[in-house]
Amino acid sequence: MCAYANQVIHGLLQTEEYARALHRMRRPSLDEEIIEQYVTARLSRQDVFERWPAPILSFVH
Repeated sequence: MCAYANQVIHGLLQTEEYARALHRMRRPSLDEEIIEQYVTARLSRQDVFERWPAPILSFVH
């Protein structure tokens, strides 16, 4: 997987706080419950780093 981003940090590399802040900036505003669901889903995708064999990932920011 390869990813390039020039505006935000790619979702797989985001911390919980960063992901939450991005969702809170959205307009129209999202409900806090929805934001928490999105953040939880985004962070759960980071399980890809624990797979064996490890995937090949490349990020440019």
